[in-house]
Amino acid sequence: RRPWPAARVLATTAIRGTAKPHVATGDLGDFADALIATSPRTLEMPAAESVRRRGGLVDWSPALADMPRLDRFAPRPHEGIRIGHVGLIDPAKLHPRFAELCAAVERPGVHFDVFGPGRLDDLRRRFEALGIADRAIVHGPVEDLAAAFADLDMIGHPLAPDGYATSEKSVQEAIWAGLPVVVLAGTGPADLVRHEIDGLVATDEQDYPRQVERLVDDPSLRRSLGDAAKIRARELFDPDCNAGRLRAMFESMLG
Repeated sequence: RRPWPAARVLATTAIRGTAKPHVATGDLGDFADALIATSPRTLEMPAAESVRRRGGLVDWSPALADMPRLDRFAPRPHEGIRIGHVGLIDPAKLHPRFAELCAAVERPGVHFDVFGPGRLDDLRRRFEALGIADRAIVHGPVEDLAAAFADLDMIGHPLAPDGYATSEKSVQEAIWAGLPVVVLAGTGPADLVRHEIDGLVATDEQDYPRQVERLVDDPSLRRSLGDAAKIRARELFDPDCNAGRLRAMFESMLG
């Protein structure tokens, strides 16, 4: 709003920027000499086009996750199939019908473990109203991811279709550990998962429980997707490599 001194302005976004109110507008691009996003989808938005049109640097790099804390990860034997979710429990991010999506998975022996801060009691009450409180546990925040992941068979990560999420760290961490992930098309994590190669991408809310049930029913599919995901994670989410990429972007600006 005030006159700026002579400077190179590097804009970074931690939102996808595709849905209101979190939109990467052309005005943001007009303000910046370069743009670094955390989602490839942001590079299709007006902000990126504005910078690109003026010859500025436009690129993306996943948010840096702390992978060494998964070094101790080792699966533990357990009863049934356990489906995990790690993230903010809030309708601004989580799918507004998350509890209903869980309840729609019609397989015996399936349990849900939900980790993360937010509106925990609201979710617990919704699970109770749907009659699945005995197999859906809301744990709250978790620091020891290796221990939390050890009891899981897969991750279910349906986010709000109009949410701001980009390169979800919890999804990065899950596939780094070799856990197969089910996500919803049109959300941030879907930009990072290749359907039936290293995860499953549900086309919509109705398809989501069916994709989850595919993994529940097929141990070999869980293994093959998890193994491929682990390889993919080291190509795309290695924090050392991505920190180097970010440094190179800053040095390019300084040059």
